[in-house]
Amino acid sequence: MRRHINRYLLWYFKKFDPAFLSRVHPYYDSVSHGECFDELHERGLRVTGTPKSLFRRDRFFNLYSALELVKDLEGEIVECGVWKGLSSHLICNRLKEFSPSFDGSGYHVIDSFEGLSAPTERDQLPQERKGRFAVGVEETKHALNEFPNISYHKGWIPDVFSTLPEQPYRFVHIDVDLADPAEASFEYFYPRLIQGGVIVCDDYGSISWPGTKGAVDEFCKRQNINALRLSTGQILILK
Repeated sequence: MRRHINRYLLWYFKKFDPAFLSRVHPYYDSVSHGECFDELHERGLRVTGTPKSLFRRDRFFNLYSALELVKDLEGEIVECGVWKGLSSHLICNRLKEFSPSFDGSGYHVIDSFEGLSAPTERDQLPQERKGRFAVGVEETKHALNEFPNISYHKGWIPDVFSTLPEQPYRFVHIDVDLADPAEASFEYFYPRLIQGGVIVCDDYGSISWPGTKGAVDEFCKRQNINALRLSTGQILILK
């Protein structure tokens, strides 16, 4: 009930008193190029055709904000699990705020572009989830066409990782829903993450994808990693 009340108040002040909202919610303030996160998020929804979700909006803001931690570091940036491309749209626009000439170079998208793989016992999900969220690579490229030098890697995790060049990473976003590909993504990218680099995993605390938490916890325990759990259900690792 409290969540619904908070969302209603957020909607009300956004609509009728945005000046007040900008004082109590700083992320509604303008960023360096004059476009606030809220406007960028709305534009991303339109460009990618992603359904609006108040809950996921907070996740997108966390992702957008976390890039501040790596803006002065060297290394590639990658997203595992792109769906319609909204996260990538926000990430790339954030990178363009840091560097106006950014055109997608050094940014990687990894996806089967055929939807989810079959859930395993770890996921505690029905097999009917297989194939959900299928969006073709050309549709994704069209949604992200303002960044023509993005590198697209089509394939199933973990097999697709063997096609990647050996290189360091400064930021990794993992949004693959299922336990096995989530764990495989951590296993591949964490050793290649530079000092000060960041991994954000969206599905850690999601009740829709119950297997991810156990998979990530097992990995963190093996590697003796401390992770920050966010109220949105995400988890953040700073190396």
